[in-house]
This record gives sequence, structure tokens and C-alpha cells, in this order.
Amino acid sequence: MPACNLHFGLLCLRNGLVLIPENLTAFLNEKDQKESSETDGNNSDETLSHSHASTSIPAAPSAPVKGQEIQQLKNSILAGISYVSLVLGDYVLSLDHAQTLLSQPKLCGSISFLGHMYAAEAMIHLGRIPEAISHLSPDNISGISNNGPSDQTT
Repeated sequence: MPACNLHFGLLCLRNGLVLIPENLTAFLNEKDQKESSETDGNNSDETLSHSHASTSIPAAPSAPVKGQEIQQLKNSILAGISYVSLVLGDYVLSLDHAQTLLSQPKLCGSISFLGHMYAAEAMIHLGRIPEAISHLSPDNISGISNNGPSDQTT
């Protein structure tokens, strides 16, 4: 039986990342195209935004994860892996996931802040101080409230 520790937590986070489609944007666009072709051919902005909102991934026994929630879930998992890797002393893995997190589209301010902090800490441990300083710049801090989708930046 697995023990409740950080190693098991990292395994769970990795499993969560594997369950999300690797190319999330292409997956969402493909689902949108299928759903819009099933409609009467009306490709108005309202129809496309409705189909994007209805795009979902099954998450049994819970309700399916829909639309932007999929991207937010992926961002949270990447932040979690970066943090747990830092605590476990795997700074290369932490930095890799922090950089992947920072490259995600529509990243909310609070998750972006965490990505910069985790990347900076990993770089400090790896002896890459000048690069770490760039992640600690106040210019990287904006919109740190945790209000959800209205808190997103591009």
C-alpha cells in the first residue's frame, strides 16, 4: 500500500498530467470543429464559443471537466509538480515544469507568480543566479488575486 508522502503525491500529479491531452489547444479545436460541423453549418461567434464551453473530458466519478477548466487544471498540476519536485530536491524537474507552466496560454496571475517563484528557486539551487533574478523581477508580478477566469492574462 502506498504511503501518503511527497513521492506518492508526485506520482499522482504525474498521472493527472498524463490524463490531460498533450496538445490541449489542438484537442479543444478538434472537438470544436466536430461540434460545429454537427450543427446546421452556422459558424457564428456565439456557436463557436458555445461549442468551446461544452468541450469536456470525462472525469468519473466527478462531472466532466469543461472548456477553460481543462487548461486551468493542467496549469495547477504543472505548478504542483514544480513545487513537489523543489521540496524533494529535484531542481531540474522543478525548473522544467515551471518553464512549461510559464509557457501556457491564458495563465492566471497567481499561477504565473508561482511559476516564476518555483523557476527562480530551482535556478538558485542549480547555481544559475543571473537567470533566477530575471524571474524575481517585479514586472512578472501582476494580477495575483485568485478569482479564476477573470484573473487571466495572455
